[in-house]
Amino acid sequence: MENFINDSIDAEEFSDSFSGLHRKTVDAHDTFEIDFEKLEDFQPDPRSNGFGSLMTFVYRECEGLEEEYYTKEQFKDLVRDVMPKIQQYL
Repeated sequence: MENFINDSIDAEEFSDSFSGLHRKTVDAHDTFEIDFEKLEDFQPDPRSNGFGSLMTFVYRECEGLEEEYYTKEQFKDLVRDVMPKIQQYL
């Protein structure tokens, strides 16, 4: 996200990378769900509540960029606005 905001990569590179990461995360989640039944004492950290929603939001906005719902500059502004919220989880 920082590379995109700082113009080290362009909107397409960011969107492609973020979308690829999102797909890998979904695949890992699906695998984890299968094994989840074996973990009786698993307790997710409540501090992580909301992180997935922010990631899904950015992913959907990447799709919006591909569909040309807004300009690349508008997309960058959106990422710039959501980045501080995401950084709270890191």
